[in-house]
Amino acid sequence: LRCNAVLRLGPESITSNLCCQECGYEFCCDCDYPAPHAPATCEMMAKWREKEGIVEASGDDEASLLEISKMSKRCPKCHHAIIK
Repeated sequence: LRCNAVLRLGPESITSNLCCQECGYEFCCDCDYPAPHAPATCEMMAKWREKEGIVEASGDDEASLLEISKMSKRCPKCHHAIIK
């Protein structure tokens, strides 16, 4: 994780790809993937990763995703990574 900035996404937002204004980190706020993945859906990305597909992301991005997966679990309702 790169910085301690808080990003707020309003209900009127039409995109799920976010970019932190402080550190420039880009990610999908719907599935927590550490890079924009449009036009692929979050479900497509999840299936691709389950099959160990190669995804174009930097080593830092992959390390962030691995760290998130170690520290969190998926919310049963919204499926976002959460830390208790």
